[in-house]
Amino acid sequence: MNNHKRTATSCVRRAALVLTTAAIALAPPVQAAQSKPKVEGPVRTISADASGYGGQVALPVGGSKILRFNQTVGRVMVSDPKVADVVPLSDKTIYVLAKAQGATSLLVMPSGETGRPIAAMDLRVGYDLEALNRAFTEIMPGEPVTVSSEGDGLVLSGTVSSSAVAARAAALAERYAPQKVLNLMSVRAAEQVMLSVHVAEVKRSVLKQLGVTNVTGAWSDTGVWDLAPLVTNPDAVANILGAGEIGSNFTVQGLFEALERKGFASTLAEPKLTALSGETATFFAGGEFPVPVPQMQGVGQVLLTVEYKPYGVSVGFTPTVHGETINLLVSPEVSALDRDNSVQLQGFRVPGITTRRAKTTVELRNGQSFAIGGLIRREFSDSMRGLPGAASLPIFGALFRSTAYENNESEVVIIVTAHLAKPTDRKNLILPTDTAGAPSGAELLLTSTTDHPKTAPAPALQGAAQ
Repeated sequence: MNNHKRTATSCVRRAALVLTTAAIALAPPVQAAQSKPKVEGPVRTISADASGYGGQVALPVGGSKILRFNQTVGRVMVSDPKVADVVPLSDKTIYVLAKAQGATSLLVMPSGETGRPIAAMDLRVGYDLEALNRAFTEIMPGEPVTVSSEGDGLVLSGTVSSSAVAARAAALAERYAPQKVLNLMSVRAAEQVMLSVHVAEVKRSVLKQLGVTNVTGAWSDTGVWDLAPLVTNPDAVANILGAGEIGSNFTVQGLFEALERKGFASTLAEPKLTALSGETATFFAGGEFPVPVPQMQGVGQVLLTVEYKPYGVSVGFTPTVHGETINLLVSPEVSALDRDNSVQLQGFRVPGITTRRAKTTVELRNGQSFAIGGLIRREFSDSMRGLPGAASLPIFGALFRSTAYENNESEVVIIVTAHLAKPTDRKNLILPTDTAGAPSGAELLLTSTTDHPKTAPAPALQGAAQ
């Protein structure tokens, strides 16, 4: 029985060996497996040195090259078929197609596979840097952008004229190497943005009476805002603001000044900020109030510490300059103490905070402005008036008293004007004190002169010490 099993196993092994040998024998050579298409492209003649090294071939992804040898090619072996593919064209030429980024080796054997190899070559497949450099030259002429291949990504370097050019170059390189671009470019002179901010609080009841229901928008650098109700309803303007306060062609600044004179608006802050492109500038106007914080110190012992919480007006700006366009991220916040929502803590009454916050992104040109509204505060109050004595009578007292309800609403409006700022020399900046000086005693007594123009210093002699 064991002899029969051993004989069967030997037969199976011999059958498997015959099938394997047949598969190797039937395996067609490279010339028979691949078709020979008619391919046109750059041709390179390979001449191996004494050691058999045929040099290096560099191709971009999707690129190709025809290699010609001085001997008949029998077989070509590629160490990594995922990087490149080889198609024979004739007995002495092959077609190399770059498929993916990476490095591989080519080994070219002679016909009959006898003797030493015709050539051993290195093939490197990378990004098409020549095409990318041509695109840089066409789109951004005169900009010294340098691109190189490092590892599996691209590296951009050079000093360009503006951040917009750097962003454009990085976006173009991303088309060739998505998410594999390292931007090391620098800008010759960083752009600066000067922001003029006007934070005001306006009574909404007045705005509704004037017919202005929306104080949010953008306008030109002249500040002229098309508030048609103020022009088409002059009687309402005269009744609320007074005759002659606002003409037919007014500015937003003039509107706020007229509202302030009548007590319908108040300016909370009016700062001027300067920030570099891509950096954040912040402004805060307000105060801090103490908040007692109990902390446990051992068993049954409480230590009372104080923390300060800020309240007021804070605005954060992050400008990004793209040529003549300013992309501006604005984060305003207005907070105030709220006595009605106060809490009692360890014998101290801690007020609450009412906060109005917004965050928006706008795009402006040099000198343009925009406004942010909608930060509304509501205050509700009631009052009772009546005839003394009679108003407190039961049942009939309601006939002798009246209750008035008042709902006050105010809206915080933030107006921002952006300018591209460039530094200048000190001599170009003039202060009021630069052109006026203190009067002498005789001038003050005889002519009551409080100041007089300064005389320019005499020019220094040539060669004199400065």
